[in-house]
Amino acid sequence: MTGMDAARTGEFRPPSRRAVRRAVRRSFGRRRVLPSVITSALLAAAAIILTIEVIGALVGRPPGVLPVVDLARLGRNLRWDDVLVLAIASVLAALGLWLLLLALRPGRLRAVPLRSQDPNVVLGIARPDLRRYVARAAQNVDGVDRARVKVRRHRVRVRAVSPLHDVAGITGQVRVAVAERLDELEPLHRPHLRVTVRHREE
Repeated sequence: MTGMDAARTGEFRPPSRRAVRRAVRRSFGRRRVLPSVITSALLAAAAIILTIEVIGALVGRPPGVLPVVDLARLGRNLRWDDVLVLAIASVLAALGLWLLLLALRPGRLRAVPLRSQDPNVVLGIARPDLRRYVARAAQNVDGVDRARVKVRRHRVRVRAVSPLHDVAGITGQVRVAVAERLDELEPLHRPHLRVTVRHREE
C-alpha cells in the first residue's frame, strides 16, 4: 500500500517521536558557529606561524616570530612530571573536553517546531513571529492596550497592560485567547503559559 492509499483509507501512521526529534534537530538546530570559527582561526594561525618558522629555518633566515631558542631551552630543562608541564596539559585537556561537550550538546532551536502528520515534512515558526502571533491574540482581547511576549524553550510569558482597574477577568480572557492561538499552531512541545495583566497608570 502506498502512502497515498494509506492516507485515503485513514491508515496513515504518524512518525515516531524519535524520528520527529531527529528531523527537528536537523532542520532547526542552531549550529555552533562562533566556537567553530574561533577554534579554526586559532589552529590556522598556529599552523601559519609554524610554517613560517620552519621555512625560515630551512633557508637560513629565521623570521623570529616565535622565540624558538627560548622554547628549545625550556623544552630541554622541563620534564613530563614538572608542575608547569602538568598545568599546561591540564588546561589543554580541559579546553579540548569543553569543545567536545559543546559540539555534542544540542544548541537552542532556531524555530519553535510544530506538529506535522507527514514524517517528511518539518514545520516550524520563528520565535519573533511566534511572539508577534501571540501578542496579537492578547491585544485582541477587549480591555487590553498592549502586550509583550517572551518565548523560552518550554515557556511563553505574556505581559499585558489594561486601562481597567479590575484586571482579574481580563487575565483569564487573555489566557484563553493565547491558549487557543497556541492550539491552532499545535507546537510539538506545548509550552507552559504564564499571563500577567497589570493596570496602566495614567
